[in-house]
Amino acid sequence: MLNPIPSEVDVAVIGAGSAGLPAFRAAREHTDRVILIERDPTAPPAPGSAVCRANC
Repeated sequence: MLNPIPSEVDVAVIGAGSAGLPAFRAAREHTDRVILIERDPTAPPAPGSAVCRANC
């Protein structure tokens, strides 16, 4: 189950690809207020993430 989407974040990472997931993990080392936005509904969520599935 996905976590609820927060109303405020410090970092928004767009895309869960080869650069997005490492960027998400690096940001999580500094703050818990990070969101990962991914358009592919079959992509697995990053552990502990709030993921917004964007219909692009």
